[in-house]
Amino acid sequence: MLATASDAAEVIAKPPMTPPRTAEELIQRYRAGEREFKQVNLSNAFLFEAQLMEIDLEAANLRGTNLSAANLCRSILSRADLGAAKLTGTNLSGATLEAACCRVANLKGADLSEARLMEADLWRVNLSHACLRATHLQSANLSNAKLMEADLREANFWKGQLNRANLVGANLVGTILWAADLRGANLDSSSLESASLEQALYDQTTVFPEGFNPVRKGMQLTS
Repeated sequence: MLATASDAAEVIAKPPMTPPRTAEELIQRYRAGEREFKQVNLSNAFLFEAQLMEIDLEAANLRGTNLSAANLCRSILSRADLGAAKLTGTNLSGATLEAACCRVANLKGADLSEARLMEADLWRVNLSHACLRATHLQSANLSNAKLMEADLREANFWKGQLNRANLVGANLVGTILWAADLRGANLDSSSLESASLEQALYDQTTVFPEGFNPVRKGMQLTS
C-alpha cells in the first residue's frame, strides 16, 4: 500500500534537543527520562551527590566539575574531559571511560570496580583508597598517580604507564601488570606476590616490598 500525503504528515521528526546549559537543567531532563547528553559542556558545574546512573556523557566537557559522591554507575564517559574534576567517593562502577582525560582529577575513595578505562589519561590522579577491582586499565596513563591503599585486585594494567606512581599499601592480589611501566614507582607494603608482572619494566628507583624479587617475577630492569 502506498503512503498518502496525509500519512506522511503524521510522521513528523522531532527536532534535535539542544544540550543542557546548566547542571540544574541536566538533572531535570535526566529525571524526565532523558539519558543521552553527548558532548555537553558543563565545565566547573556543581553536581555533588547527583544521581545519574547509566547516563551517556560521551565526549562531554566536565573539566573541573564537582561530581563528588555522585552515582554514575554504568555511565558512558568515553573521550570525556574530566581534567581536574572532583570525584571523591563517586560511584563509577561498571562505567565506560575509554580514552577519557582525567588528568589531575581527584578520585579518592571512588568506586571504579569493573569500569573500563582503556587508554584513559589518568596522569597525576588521586586514586588513594579507591576501589578498582577488576577494572580494565590496559594502556592507560597513570604516571605520577596516587594509588595508596587502593583496591586493585584483579585489575588489568597491561601495558599501562605507572611510572613514578605511588602504590604504597595497594592490594595487588591477582592484578595483571604484564609489560606495565613501573619505573620509579613506589610499591612498598603492597601485595605483589600474586600479581602477574611478566615483562613489566622497573629501574633502580622502583621501590618494592621487603624481600620481593622482581627477577623471579619475570620483570625487566631498564635504565
